[in-house]
Amino acid sequence: MMDHDSNVRWLEQIAAYQDGALSDAEFEAFEQTLQTDAEKRAFFIQVNEQSVTLAEVIRSRVVSKAFDEAADTSGARLSTDEARCDELEQGRTSFRPALALIAAVAAGLLLLVSWMNRSDQPTPDRLLVEDRVGTVTFGNQAVWATGQSESIPSEVTTLVASTKYELESGITRIKLSGGAVVSMSAPATFSLNSGTELDLESGKMAARLPGETSELTVRVGEISVRDLGTSFGVTAAKAGRVDVAVFDGKVSVTKSSMPSSQAPRVFVEGEAFSSLGSEPVRDEQAFDPESYRDIWPLTVGVNEISNVVDFVVPGSGKPLADLKDDHKLFLIPEQLNTKFDSMRSIKLIQPGQTWPQALVEKIDLPTRQSIHSYLLVYQPETSRFARGVTLSGSVEFEKPIIGVAATRDQLLETDVPFGLDAIDYSTLRYRKLEETTSERSEIPADTVSIDSERHRVFFNLSVGAGRDHLRVLVQGD
Repeated sequence: MMDHDSNVRWLEQIAAYQDGALSDAEFEAFEQTLQTDAEKRAFFIQVNEQSVTLAEVIRSRVVSKAFDEAADTSGARLSTDEARCDELEQGRTSFRPALALIAAVAAGLLLLVSWMNRSDQPTPDRLLVEDRVGTVTFGNQAVWATGQSESIPSEVTTLVASTKYELESGITRIKLSGGAVVSMSAPATFSLNSGTELDLESGKMAARLPGETSELTVRVGEISVRDLGTSFGVTAAKAGRVDVAVFDGKVSVTKSSMPSSQAPRVFVEGEAFSSLGSEPVRDEQAFDPESYRDIWPLTVGVNEISNVVDFVVPGSGKPLADLKDDHKLFLIPEQLNTKFDSMRSIKLIQPGQTWPQALVEKIDLPTRQSIHSYLLVYQPETSRFARGVTLSGSVEFEKPIIGVAATRDQLLETDVPFGLDAIDYSTLRYRKLEETTSERSEIPADTVSIDSERHRVFFNLSVGAGRDHLRVLVQGD
């Protein structure tokens, strides 16, 4: 995004372009910028449309005045049709220099007005860089209202400090400038004091802090919830009730009515609490992560899942071996911030490939960069030897996919660096995809493909006596 100084410089170039003051080299560079920079191109179109409107107003006044003057003098000095034509031509000539100044005047006025707007009245599409405290990275059926006007924009891409936002329908994911990732479902009303402070008036949200330097404090009425790493959910009802569930790590909680000498209360993973008005915090609230099932996938980088995919929220407490369903594949977020200090190579299905047809080769995993891991598990309830069940679907991720581990060796090699500490993967037998028909040729081979855009995994899985596992590695935050 352009900052304030860049906006002003670009407006000056637009004014020079409209005035014809650019040299050949400058003109060529200007045209090249319009072709390659989408943000500057959009702003040029906006300014140009406003310039045309303003220029037309000025032009009409100049033309009207010129013809009025020509009409006033022609009666006294002209008598023939030919003379009238000559006089009108002289009239046209007299106001041509004025017309030549119109574009420059319009652009100059727009430059001043735009500068004033950007300096004093930032809006979501025209704002100073220091006012930007969040960016919308995904939305599904999201309809917004800013709370500052009667208009309801269908899209919001940038969030501004001290601005009230209303998500009227759908769900959305927001990346705050302080590093936190927040997802929300409608209806929700909130504002951002900064890139690390969010005021939730009503609605449901989930938050995750992907990095060690990420910060977030959520204020709901008298309650302030500070994330101490790494994820939690908050539900604020308009009646004043606040429910908080800690998915991972811990949070500290304070109330404005608490004595200043009282230490904040700390809640850890698997705990929940509620609060109503000025009443004390009640910690007997049942931990219910299922209520955040619709938005938690967005928080951990999953954009979209097929209706055959069931997302496992953190703290569900269900053992991996018990995740069984003939018609569902379970998606489990594993390690979401794995980093390697040295080069590491591993065989993975790569973007653009379809397995088992494609040759799987070793690829180098990025060093000192975050990697997210997701385990996909298909364990039918009714399948048995030589009597299989088949399931097809897809999952779309926010970040580019690095590769997929599908064979026994690939899964074993990635269990330790990417698996969850709470799961003993060694006790899970027959957890692989089959690259050929199996079980007396009654069970077809499994198929996995990654689209060339690197964001979606497609699968067609058939299971008899065993279970199908595949691990998707994705670029991190």
